[in-house]
Amino acid sequence: MSQQPEASKPWVIVRVFGLLGLMLALGYFVEGLTLSIRVYRGLSHPDFRTLTYRFVIISLDFFFTLVLVIAAVGLLFAQRWAKKMWLITMSILAVWHVILAAFYQLGRGVDTIFLMWTWAVLLLTAVSWWYFTRRSLLS
Repeated sequence: MSQQPEASKPWVIVRVFGLLGLMLALGYFVEGLTLSIRVYRGLSHPDFRTLTYRFVIISLDFFFTLVLVIAAVGLLFAQRWAKKMWLITMSILAVWHVILAAFYQLGRGVDTIFLMWTWAVLLLTAVSWWYFTRRSLLS
């Protein structure tokens, strides 16, 4: 019975973060695609501000998808640069979602799905920072 060396065990958890990153990227991709279809169907709508807002959100969804896929694939292949990219990306996502939640609350209110997604991003960000900044993983 062969045992894996101790040094390879942390990389298994790093790869789990990579899988979580791919699932997160898929969520942003689906949201961007859904909003794209809505904008395409409503192009005749005269309200330019609504169209501009949706275009910005769609662009950010696809941008976050691309960045998350790059970081997640890097984590799956156990690349050291991917840990830093993951932490930076998750931190930006966490701040972005808190800002959006605050603006939504000031306006029409925050819906439950967005609030749950925001808490999931915040939790994943906190766990990522806790795990990746441990001394044993930095060396």
